Amino acid sequence: MSANEKDVKADRQVRLAARRQHAVRFLHQESAEIKTPSALWYSWVAIFGFYILTIETGVRTIMNIFVEPVIAEFNCTKTVADTAVIVIPMASSMISGPLCAMFYHFAGARISIMIGSTMCSIGFAAGSFVHSLWLLCVCMLFFGLGTGLMRNAIISVQCEYFKTAQHRNTVHAFMTIGPGLGIWLMPRLLVYIIKEYSWQIAWQALSTLYIVSFIMGIFISRRPSDENSSIWSMTGIKIWNKLEFCLHAICTFCAAACSIIYISNILILMRNENIPEPEKVYSYQGIASIAGKGLLTLLMSFNKIDIAWLIIACYVIAQTALFSGAFCYSLWQFRLQNFFSGFGIGK
Repeated sequence: MSANEKDVKADRQVRLAARRQHAVRFLHQESAEIKTPSALWYSWVAIFGFYILTIETGVRTIMNIFVEPVIAEFNCTKTVADTAVIVIPMASSMISGPLCAMFYHFAGARISIMIGSTMCSIGFAAGSFVHSLWLLCVCMLFFGLGTGLMRNAIISVQCEYFKTAQHRNTVHAFMTIGPGLGIWLMPRLLVYIIKEYSWQIAWQALSTLYIVSFIMGIFISRRPSDENSSIWSMTGIKIWNKLEFCLHAICTFCAAACSIIYISNILILMRNENIPEPEKVYSYQGIASIAGKGLLTLLMSFNKIDIAWLIIACYVIAQTALFSGAFCYSLWQFRLQNFFSGFGIGK
């Protein structure tokens, strides 16, 4: 074989290898496009998240409407009733946040949501039959821990379905409308059930709502990515060496304490001033929180705005509005006070 023929043969082999590589890359690209659906395909995850957050935060924040029925049922003081139906669910849901996040990294969103919704459903169903305040507190502890598991899982799992920051921000903004809608809608529905039937029937109705979230959890199959499964990510210890995070945690603790005090007393303040249907006045906080979230999302889209100033603005608006409740005496004053408290909390 001459040198010219050898060159021609070698050139053919090179071109053939190049064609094979191109074909392999094309097939890999096609298979990737087939295996990776668009973000719109996973819109059902966002809808599930909307519903779960609606019955999580939306219910947990309006438990103050059950204080008077519990006082009448168990012949206890307001402080004891507040502890049972407001403080225990709120505190257990917030304090268990780090543990719930660790459990999510260990078990995944499906197990977390299914266990959390089961605990919430059992808490309300069993709580409607108990005749002891201690057992009622245990039921509300179940409810609080269950909401913590559900909230952490449904928020965290969005990162596994929506890979770009733009899609995640859009989905998160949509999901956070749910709590505001729940705060506005649930008092209207539950007060009607309490008046027409009883608070026990209202709790049984709430129990069925969490059965739906259990079914939703079955379809959420993706688990946390491998890069997020280290012991540091699971425990969140590493983030505590940042001063700004520690300061934000302290501010959040103080804000949560003020919110619990506010939720425990706002309906009593309005009833003392003979405000008609105080539960409905309080519920407008939910609509205001949606407006606050919308404005916050818009402001955060401008990269030039420092998020620290936005956080400070949220605290100032919310805490000023919460504190002003003690100086409200008329319907419109309470409406404005609830609006700005919800606006600041949502923002």
